[in-house]
Amino acid sequence: MLRIRNAHLHARRGGILQGCLIAVAIVVVLVVAGVIFVVMNARGWAASAMQAVATEAVNQSDLPASEKPEIIAVFDDLTDAFRSGDVTLEELGEVFNGIDRTPVFALGMVLQFEGAYVKPSGLSDQEKEAAKLTLNRTAQALADDRLNWDQAKAILKPVTVIDENGNSDLLMPGQTTDEQIREVIANAVAANADAGITDEYKDIDLSEEFRAHIEERLGRSIGESAGDE
Repeated sequence: MLRIRNAHLHARRGGILQGCLIAVAIVVVLVVAGVIFVVMNARGWAASAMQAVATEAVNQSDLPASEKPEIIAVFDDLTDAFRSGDVTLEELGEVFNGIDRTPVFALGMVLQFEGAYVKPSGLSDQEKEAAKLTLNRTAQALADDRLNWDQAKAILKPVTVIDENGNSDLLMPGQTTDEQIREVIANAVAANADAGITDEYKDIDLSEEFRAHIEERLGRSIGESAGDE
């Protein structure tokens, strides 16, 4: 299950954010890489470890297949820049600091929900197509702050349980019923309507959103685009 604390989402293995851009495995490897760099000055080894974990996490995710190699390529550009010294350890930390409150996280989360919950469900093809449009609109709204994370938690309430410590957990995809998925979609429809979001479908290029996030945090381009500056 996925745990929600203080309106921020944290991933557990197998949840909808498995392999998403802020997967716990990636964050952990960043911390480990930092320790290794400080203790051993093994910048190249640390960069390779980050690439390996990020690649595996993305490949095992429920993100669209077309996006996976592009997201991995962005990770490669970032870790290559770290390996060469063009990106410092402090800058690397800044890239991932607070990423769970950024548009790229919102977009990734919604794409993951569609892939992990909606697509394998027993909903009809017509219902799945309608859900795709609804979730696309929700992603747009979360990305530009027309919907907030409290509203996102309310949308997900049908697939949420509260543990003995008062933490909110999302059920695993295999633990949900089709009716619960329908309730989530209905909540999203209502939230979209209340926020005045139109029916327009917009293609979401998650890899470009992630690259834009990285370059905004760094204040400069990475990869091939850096050579054009």
